[in-house]
Amino acid sequence: MTKTGSGYDVGEDRSRLRELERTLERKNSAFEALFRLFEKLGSTFDADVIIRLFLMTLAGQIGLERIAFYVIGERGGFELYHSIGMAASKAPRRFGAESAFTGWIRRSASPAPIGDFFTGAGAGEDPGLQQAVERGGLRYACILGGPAGPVGCILLGGKISGDGFTVFDVELLRMITQVAAITLRNAFLYQEAVRAKADAEAFAKVKREFISHTSHELRTPLTVIKSSLWSLDAEEPGNTVLIDMARDAVTRMQDKVEQILSLNEMDLSGRSFDLQPVDVSAIVEDICREMIPEFEEREITVRVEDRAGNREAPIDASKMKIALRALVDNAIASVERGGFIEISMRVCDEPPGAGDGIEIATQSPPPAASGDPSPGGSAHAVVLRPHPRGPWLVLRIRDDGRGIPPGEIGEICEPFRRASNSAVSQVRGLGLGLSVSQRIIAGHGGRLFCRSEVGSGAEFSVWLPL
Repeated sequence: MTKTGSGYDVGEDRSRLRELERTLERKNSAFEALFRLFEKLGSTFDADVIIRLFLMTLAGQIGLERIAFYVIGERGGFELYHSIGMAASKAPRRFGAESAFTGWIRRSASPAPIGDFFTGAGAGEDPGLQQAVERGGLRYACILGGPAGPVGCILLGGKISGDGFTVFDVELLRMITQVAAITLRNAFLYQEAVRAKADAEAFAKVKREFISHTSHELRTPLTVIKSSLWSLDAEEPGNTVLIDMARDAVTRMQDKVEQILSLNEMDLSGRSFDLQPVDVSAIVEDICREMIPEFEEREITVRVEDRAGNREAPIDASKMKIALRALVDNAIASVERGGFIEISMRVCDEPPGAGDGIEIATQSPPPAASGDPSPGGSAHAVVLRPHPRGPWLVLRIRDDGRGIPPGEIGEICEPFRRASNSAVSQVRGLGLGLSVSQRIIAGHGGRLFCRSEVGSGAEFSVWLPL
């Protein structure tokens, strides 16, 4: 020991300096281990990997004899998930939700000496529990949680050195458990989302199979009924009105079955279209001719303007007819008696712009036909995106009906969706028409837009690449 003339102990100063250096070295090592842990935790959503990394890092940095991790069970208690270290026996498998020990862990500050529980609030607890905890080499309890609630707890043994926890040990424990709690909660949420997605996909598969089976079962008897009705003599007294009503009903029902089948087919992966050069104006004429009875029944004035000059477009004629008919049918359902519908066609070299309204797109559009660009989309209205220059064949179907609320245009193509201002009792159909139309149009590499004001009607525009 060396002292100066003033009595200052140089040897003691050097000892303190060495102790400070050891403390700083240990903290530096601990922080490096934490950085490595955080880096690994940030790269996985596997709860098992997260728990094992967390336990090994904690045990290694604090020097624990034993550590056990418990997850929250289905009934609210704690159930053993994994443990590491040496002890006389295995850690207890579970602590029930009604157990006073479980409640004490949830309320205690971490790390809490387990002995305090058995000498205090848990003095009358099952003696077997105390023995199981002690034989498992567990001395402290620490809850893992945050503002959103606990995700589990850990029970700790003593330090291998036999020393008690230092202030730095407690700080390190709290830092690691907080990060582990956040990471585990994210992992659990991710796993729930994966399970929900799998359930949704399984349900969608069952739905498609059900629709396909049911639609085909309906199509066969409808064909028979239709053939029988068309073979009856409408000139026989008393039969004319009834036969016409039956024929109209069968035709409408057959259209709905075709819509259901088309919607189901659009959901099938790998679906492609038989694209052939077709005069779209001829399809529009066929649709208008077939719907004359409906126009006359509602006293609707229809105007068709063809500025495309009988331009042909590469389309699947049968599918495109379903899509366009559904748009016209939607216009009929939207207008009042004596209303007005305009159908126009033209060729446009420029892509759609803001004046064409909001693009209607589904979350998962069907694949485009071979050689065509695959359309993008979302479940909501999307921002107009850059698109190669035309030419495009543009069909516009405008009506003077009730219109669509602006906030609902983006979702109007979802199956069975109707605008909130539509009177359900007055609107025909299943709410599938626009959904089928959008999928067919997207499958051709086309785009569907809508602009509307409530009370001023709506205009749907179909953009088909030429």
